[in-house]
Amino acid sequence: MFQREIIPTKLNITTEQSKCPLHYLNKLAHSKSEAYYNATLNEMKENIPQTVVTYFSKNWEQIKHKCAKCFIKYTTNFFNFINNRLESLNSKLKSVISTYSNIYIYGVTDYGAMIANLTAATAAETYYTKTLSNNTVIINPTNPDTYRKLIHHLRNENIVQHTYQPKEERAYRIVIRGLHHSIPTEDISNELNNNGFKVRNIIRHRVSKEPLPLFFVDIEPDENKKRHI
Repeated sequence: MFQREIIPTKLNITTEQSKCPLHYLNKLAHSKSEAYYNATLNEMKENIPQTVVTYFSKNWEQIKHKCAKCFIKYTTNFFNFINNRLESLNSKLKSVISTYSNIYIYGVTDYGAMIANLTAATAAETYYTKTLSNNTVIINPTNPDTYRKLIHHLRNENIVQHTYQPKEERAYRIVIRGLHHSIPTEDISNELNNNGFKVRNIIRHRVSKEPLPLFFVDIEPDENKKRHI
């Protein structure tokens, strides 16, 4: 940061004059005690151009508790030592807040009206949003129940949106081999249902026009039953 700001074109100093301030500023940032910080600060003010002193006093002296090591230890920082605290906080929130599945809403011209509409389905605390270009807003539900409520509401309201099926709701596919192709898929479905499996779809496999003794079966997700197939 200092190297980007303390340059001849910005502070009206020579290239040689910019080297000394950078040396002192680095020492200030790594000060291990307040006494060392103050001594270094006084020495710096006596040996660097006045334009740099003014720049430091205006931009850095007021936030020394965020920059100098000797002051950081007295500040509540949650081990966050970078300059962009907000970006770091967002990344940490994403690591602990589990989202269910994104919902993309298109043609949003009034964000407040959209939130008011969604309030009819669920509380605002159960999701968060991100705005993209072209009036597109991403809704991130924080739990499965909110996701289902929002999808049901948006479809009833005929609001243009799309989503990706959550992993927890995706069917898992099994392959049944060795059955004659003429066996009705309804019979296969009934047999599986009788054994506790809920069938979503059955596809009779073909490579050419001739059917094969091969069926693809999509089973509703159930982790307990998945282990017994």
